Amino acid sequence: MMKQPVRMCAVTLVLLVLALWLGGCGGGGNAPPTMSAVPSSSVHGAGVFPANGGGLLGDMDDDGQPSVGDAIKILRIVVDLDEDNKPCADANENGGTDVGDALKVLRCVVALDPWPIGYCGGGLSTVVGYVGAGVGAAQNGGPPPLQLLTDPPAEPVAMALVKLQTNPDTVEVRTLHNGYFAAEIPAGVVTVTAYPPEDKQDQHSISTPVNVTAVEGEVTEVDGTTTGAPPTVPPADFFPCNVSDKRATDSVGWSEDGGDWDVQDWLGVIIGTTSVGGQTAYVLVGPHGLVPGVTAMQAEPQYIAGAGMILRPGSDGSMTLYGLPRVVDNGDGTYEVVADMFDTPIVWPVMSLGKQYTSTTTLERRTINVDLAPNFSLADLDPGDFGFPIDPCPASLTINTRLTGIGVPVGTPAGTFADTIVLSLTFENTWSAYIITDEVQMTLARDIGTVAEQGVYVRRDVGQPSGTGDVIEWYHDLLFYARVGGVEYGTAP
Repeated sequence: MMKQPVRMCAVTLVLLVLALWLGGCGGGGNAPPTMSAVPSSSVHGAGVFPANGGGLLGDMDDDGQPSVGDAIKILRIVVDLDEDNKPCADANENGGTDVGDALKVLRCVVALDPWPIGYCGGGLSTVVGYVGAGVGAAQNGGPPPLQLLTDPPAEPVAMALVKLQTNPDTVEVRTLHNGYFAAEIPAGVVTVTAYPPEDKQDQHSISTPVNVTAVEGEVTEVDGTTTGAPPTVPPADFFPCNVSDKRATDSVGWSEDGGDWDVQDWLGVIIGTTSVGGQTAYVLVGPHGLVPGVTAMQAEPQYIAGAGMILRPGSDGSMTLYGLPRVVDNGDGTYEVVADMFDTPIVWPVMSLGKQYTSTTTLERRTINVDLAPNFSLADLDPGDFGFPIDPCPASLTINTRLTGIGVPVGTPAGTFADTIVLSLTFENTWSAYIITDEVQMTLARDIGTVAEQGVYVRRDVGQPSGTGDVIEWYHDLLFYARVGGVEYGTAP
């Protein structure tokens, strides 16, 4: 007799959610982050079914389509009417079943988000390999084609674009500094092709495509060999957070506006904590240069510490991101922390090798209060005569994060680190006539944090495929000093 009201509550909840969601879309409402493991089509038809026999995220009735009925089935789990035993219920892939999963399905129902969201319940494989430089000339007389390999190459090619294609999916991933790549993709026959980095297409040409039979639930190398289930890692183990933690790097790079640079910078300083939604989060910023302390005030407001992160490690090993802070010199002797705050926090759950987590959120810029580290002031971050103009806050942000490496060794001036993970992040912004893509690879060591980072900015015309366009900036940072949790690495500046 008690279950009927609860069931009605679930139905009422989904209708209320749908009404609020549609009203919010028409009236400037904000969308929660969405998380997807694979690229998706923007249109769904009579039914989409994975060729590998797996299920579709959010498709609770297994009909290949998103529906209000699917959302109701998810909400029945939320209110404990049904058992939480269907992996497809976790439509937003945050590790549990919640109202956000129903919202994700409803956005697909009304074509606000693409369908399918991704795959679940098996049917997936992680394809790994290396990309190395080829020898000899291509058949057309051009530069030698890239090679797809199972072992580390003598001449690895970093930031090569690897496309893995099944029917109907294509997954793209960039190679690491040692040429390695890893990407989760539906099991079955996969065609793997490597494309040269945009700024090295005069040195390499496209590889010969390789067909690989990717085995469900296994790590599959490009020669078809399997090595067991994909390993997983809790990202919080590699994001230590202590007030006053600091890391310094040697940074080399180039941009089309500023030319070459070779400088030493603070990669990340945790200047204090702030409260977000009742939770204490750590504020990490990236000062420009090795700032010694307070210097002359600036003529007008400008950033004196580049974009960082407001983050919080979870007891379950997850990592929550709340926003992107910057330190501003107001030009009148005062300083403040201004952050582009996420409408809904982005959560990185326990991660699986090769899996991509796509998060989209709206942003709001505001000044935040920060409980600063003892004996520290924001003026201590001021580099003097160096700063950046304050750019507009973007309306939304999409971050594609993929765990592309586990245990990839990296040598730095602060030491060699082997207990590492590599997170590859892709940020993409579309302007009126062109697209700018920022590809970033962060190597993090357990209990230390980021020890290396490389990135490339590529500008291409709207309509051009990925892997084309012009490199407008690149950089490579290596740790030379860190003090994390009171432990020092390398030589202090």
